Amino acid sequence: MFASAALSLSVDAKPWPKAPSQMERYFAPSLPPVSVTIRKPDGTMLTQMTGWEMAPHTVNGEKTFRVGASFASPADEHYYGLGQNQEGKLDLRGRTIDCRHNYDAPAGETVCVPFMVTNKGYGIVWDNPSSTIVSPVCTVRRTGSRKSASAFRSSSSRAPPPTRSMPAMPR
Repeated sequence: MFASAALSLSVDAKPWPKAPSQMERYFAPSLPPVSVTIRKPDGTMLTQMTGWEMAPHTVNGEKTFRVGASFASPADEHYYGLGQNQEGKLDLRGRTIDCRHNYDAPAGETVCVPFMVTNKGYGIVWDNPSSTIVSPVCTVRRTGSRKSASAFRSSSSRAPPPTRSMPAMPR
C-alpha cells in the first residue's frame, strides 16, 4: 500500500504458479493477474485496474509486444482529454480513440496526448510511445451480465510514422 494525504494505492498481485525464468519475468505472454486500486483518503474507491496484458505481437513483420490495461468504470463516470480530437464531442465515454497524430482524420487533424481525466477527480496517463487505442467504457457481456471497463491497448515497440509526410522547412 502506498498512501499520501490525497489518495492511497494498493496492489493485489497474485503469485506465480512456479518460479519464473528471467525471460518470463518480463516477457511472459500470460502473467499472473494483478489488480491496482486507488482510493480517496476516506476510503472511497476512485478506480481499479481490473486487468492487464503483455503478449507477443507482430507489427509490419517486426516481433514486438502488445500491452494493455483495463479499469473499472461506473455508469456515472465520464472521460475528457486525450489531446486534440476534432469530432465535436467533449465526453469520450463510449468512443474508441486511435491515439496518434493523424493529419488526414475525417473531421480534421488530430493530435493525441495520452492523458485522460474523469469527473471523479483523477486522471490516467498512458506513458507508452506506441500506437495506442483508448476505449473509455467498452461494455463486455459475460454469461448474460454486463461489465463496463475503460481500456488502453498499445501494439508496437516503436511509435509509427505520421500518416502523411510534411514538407521540409527551408533552412
